[in-house]
Amino acid sequence: MKNRIDDLIEFPTQYIFKIIGINTQTFKDNVIQLFHNKKNKTIKFNLSRSNKYLSVTVEVEILDKEELLETYDKIKKIEGITYFL
Repeated sequence: MKNRIDDLIEFPTQYIFKIIGINTQTFKDNVIQLFHNKKNKTIKFNLSRSNKYLSVTVEVEILDKEELLETYDKIKKIEGITYFL
């Protein structure tokens, strides 16, 4: 995967993360906390029809491949996560 990233993405880049999880304040707070130190970011929230799930779209500048991989590793550890892209 690491070599493929180099072929597909030119860094730095504006990158979009899509994170879906159980609609809890903890999940929402953990996603916000993950990106709190990033300057140029946009975070959008969308509830499922049943209000059970929360979809979070984060657009943020990623400086290099290492930062991208580290961010995905941190996303995987978020409590309540069900899916991410």
